[in-house]
Amino acid sequence: AAPERAPMGDGAPAPDAAAEARERHHRVVDALATLPERDRVALLLREAGFAHREIAEALGTTTGAVGTVLARALRRAAALLH
Repeated sequence: AAPERAPMGDGAPAPDAAAEARERHHRVVDALATLPERDRVALLLREAGFAHREIAEALGTTTGAVGTVLARALRRAAALLH
């Protein structure tokens, strides 16, 4: 009989990696909180997998404008994170 093997997986992250992940999470949450509401909503809906049409409906804008809103929001978020 073959010997039993431990499950293959990454297991728990190293403590320093977990601390870095928590810090990164807090920085992103803080950056999102400082964005204008329209930008924040657009980014959160995009991250949740909503289509441009659905984001446009939520924002009360056109589908064509969603790309511009997202690009601006991503630029602002990136500036806050660097």
